[in-house]
Amino acid sequence: MDQRKLIKLGNSSFAIALPKDWVDKAGLKKGDNVFLERNGSGEIIVMPSFPGIKNDKKISISLENKDFKSTKREIRAAYIRGYNVIELKGIKDKNKKDEIKKILKEFLSFELTGSEGDNLLLKDFFSLEEANLSNFIRRMDNNIREIFDIAIEEMKKEKINSKKVQEIEEIDQDVNKFYFLCSRIFMKGVDNPSILTILKTDGIRLFNDWWFAFNLESLSDGLKYFIKKVYEKEKNIKKIREEIYALFLDIREAYTKGIEAYYKENTKLASEIMDMTTRLREKIIKLEKENPLLTHIFHDLEKIRKQIYQNAKMVLYLKY
Repeated sequence: MDQRKLIKLGNSSFAIALPKDWVDKAGLKKGDNVFLERNGSGEIIVMPSFPGIKNDKKISISLENKDFKSTKREIRAAYIRGYNVIELKGIKDKNKKDEIKKILKEFLSFELTGSEGDNLLLKDFFSLEEANLSNFIRRMDNNIREIFDIAIEEMKKEKINSKKVQEIEEIDQDVNKFYFLCSRIFMKGVDNPSILTILKTDGIRLFNDWWFAFNLESLSDGLKYFIKKVYEKEKNIKKIREEIYALFLDIREAYTKGIEAYYKENTKLASEIMDMTTRLREKIIKLEKENPLLTHIFHDLEKIRKQIYQNAKMVLYLKY
């Protein structure tokens, strides 16, 4: 904790010296205003900018001679790092512009607002005042439950419908959108007290919610790849299809109870989920040893199981 001495100014005011690193990080200089807000505990929070003001944070990125993967990586990084305006330079062909429009579908409220010559301008229209990480996690949860439901119904059939595999991929894209948004909010707020005030949270809770969202996104990927591999290797899994189905139902049950532990902040239930998923790991290892040709399928199930375990552990640690 940083301690500062109170200095009296005149008959009605007192002053303290603000830490230089905080002032530098906030981009403040001599003569700038700071804003004070009293919270419900009687504490005063010092903010570098008024919460209602949205300051544009701009970056220019050259995409000349960069492939699709590199382009997507740089735009994602700029979005997550909290840039409100992204100027893309060196876009010399229409195909590249089409690729960028495709990448933009990964983000909520981030749109193409201008095009001039070889340059494109992207702008964020999302307001932090509307942000609620718990609601975003619920949206991710709803999407994941939908993937589980589709996968379970398809695995009951003799042959999985390829259109359902595609539907799961599209739902997973929605999960990604909310994960990227949670990451963006986390990066903005992790060391910014004024944003934590807007979000009505604290640094520990913000990290926990982001980490939970991170694991949900990874879990959703595991579900997507699992059902794709089951679809591709249906002939190979006929003999143990019922065992895989039963294991998948157990994993879905663990997921449902794990998310309940998060919503209710139930540490007892979280501990039970950790034990439950540890037993599931033993089943996965056993089936994989007996069926080495299906290793990739069991790796995906293990990925799903692991994320359920990690989130249960975070619930336990947060409230212990």
